[in-house]
Amino acid sequence: MKYHIKLVKGAEDEIIKTPVMNKKKSVSLNMNFTEKELQLMKAISGLKGNVENDQIIKAFIKSKLSYGI
Repeated sequence: MKYHIKLVKGAEDEIIKTPVMNKKKSVSLNMNFTEKELQLMKAISGLKGNVENDQIIKAFIKSKLSYGI
């Protein structure tokens, strides 16, 4: 809420309700990786076998963020 107070004799004060700005925003990121980079990320994250590219990226990010725990 915002309060607008006028410092003039005889003026009435106002209370203005502002909308809540805590709405979630959707963001998409586009990243391009070479096959060599994906294979390196796969090796670092410890994945084995047939996995999709998005699984490699998610596992790599997870392994880097949990480093030192």
